[in-house]
Amino acid sequence: MASIHFKIEAKQFDLQETDVWSPNEIFIDGTRYQLLGEPEQLGYLREKIPEFSSHKNISFKDLQAQLIKIAAHDIVAEKAHAVGISTLLPQYQRLEETTNKRLALQKQFEEATKTHPEDVERLQTEVLEAKKNEMKAYLRYMEVKEHFRGSVLVTHNGERLICEGYGPADEKGHQNTENTRSFISSMGKMLTASAIMLLEQEKKISLDDKINDRLPAAFRHPLWEGITIRHLLTHTSGISSYGAMPKDEMRRKPFTPEDLYKITLLLLFIDKKGLSETDEINSNLPEKFRHDNWKGISVKDLLIHDPKNPAMEGDARYQNIENLYNFMTANVKEIGGDLLFNPGEMFSYSNSGYVLLGQIIKNISKEGSYEAYMKKMFERIGMPHTDFSTDSSYDETLNARGFWKVEDKLALVEHMQIHASKSNAAGGIIVSNLEDMEKFDAALYDDAFLHPDRRDKMFTADPKIFFNPKRFTYDFDDKKRALPKAGIIYSKSSYGFGFIVEKDKEIVGHDGSNIGFNSFFIRDRKKHDLFVILGNIDPNIVSAGEITNHLEDILYS
Repeated sequence: MASIHFKIEAKQFDLQETDVWSPNEIFIDGTRYQLLGEPEQLGYLREKIPEFSSHKNISFKDLQAQLIKIAAHDIVAEKAHAVGISTLLPQYQRLEETTNKRLALQKQFEEATKTHPEDVERLQTEVLEAKKNEMKAYLRYMEVKEHFRGSVLVTHNGERLICEGYGPADEKGHQNTENTRSFISSMGKMLTASAIMLLEQEKKISLDDKINDRLPAAFRHPLWEGITIRHLLTHTSGISSYGAMPKDEMRRKPFTPEDLYKITLLLLFIDKKGLSETDEINSNLPEKFRHDNWKGISVKDLLIHDPKNPAMEGDARYQNIENLYNFMTANVKEIGGDLLFNPGEMFSYSNSGYVLLGQIIKNISKEGSYEAYMKKMFERIGMPHTDFSTDSSYDETLNARGFWKVEDKLALVEHMQIHASKSNAAGGIIVSNLEDMEKFDAALYDDAFLHPDRRDKMFTADPKIFFNPKRFTYDFDDKKRALPKAGIIYSKSSYGFGFIVEKDKEIVGHDGSNIGFNSFFIRDRKKHDLFVILGNIDPNIVSAGEITNHLEDILYS
């Protein structure tokens, strides 16, 4: 049985195909659906759409148009005072006008395929132009309604439909353009994975090499035994992942890869014990390792600790935290820290794993650093606007500045909540623009860059059970590593090497987010279509993924 889902005013509606009578039914293209939802929601929808009756039939496209119209009208009414109806209404009217024109042309096109084949080619061109205009109208509408700001690229069959900026790039009145550079955050994992595949193509590494054989000595660890490069690429290593931490926004000193490695070791213990920020460390250590000087030191104290800070010399509490920090990172296995699961058996997204990939690139490549090898790859592709920015308060490499909400008001992010350097080879330190991301997309079709068999490996997902203890329960082996529990149906991953994979390798891409920034890159390999959103707006205000989904809906309608 098929179902249709849609949302209006944050209310979820579901139409479930049925073969029995229901008082809440609607016929769509001759098929009976039951309308599901709360009573007040159903009454609201019946009032808005007279066709919601068992006596009338409606085409799916007409229903879609009705729903778009209702949602837009309600939003205009709700936000008119906040935004200013003189500003918002024209954008809505333009969106409605372009939607209606597109729908009318699509209807003409469908009729022409049956009765006037000589008009098909012309109408096909006109429909595509109408879709482009509707996408632009939607983006301008979102710029006003939801404060969207950023740059957007849409290509179809390898040809550009949209390549332009929306909204402010900074607090000084500069506007985003197609050339604006922005943090790409975890989209950078696609670039790191591509660099690894180049090294594999050059036969400098194998995907099944043990990482302890390829990492610099300072990053090797007994717990990594059994972990391969392939496991790091696919987030199936079992290594904990660092992310946002307490007081990150106060951080001024960049994180080094060595800092991130030690934080990861701490998390192997913290995550294994299931500790929260306020939990004391000392009482959770094996009894023989506890120390009176460590009493009262919490997980939060440990995670915000700034090692070897000369300014704190002589501070007794700082020294106690320093001693505990050093003891735990040197003895993580002995105190009970471990992998979340056995390598290759489950999926758990790990920024830490990609930091280790960066160190493998550094150790194996003749360039001698992750950044140097990546810059060489950028030059090879022809990406002159792609660079590294490690300063949390921005620097000259970055044009766009991030925006978020403070006390429900839009404000500039003065300092990154997650210091840019923390992302390292996981992606956040990379800045880029639309043109360079378009060139990266083109390189992924180029056999001279990566051979077809390497690309096929990158875009092949090996579905694994998600490790998500907040949602699922697990059994555990003698090492207390998670195992699937009998009788539970787990969600599974769809991740290749640095790319999320959909529709049997046809659709691949990645998203990225940081405080004040969110981005999306998705490519249809079969159609040669590409969507890139580089937003300098917090994902909690407007999601680059949702915008991409809406643009896809228009293009593929």
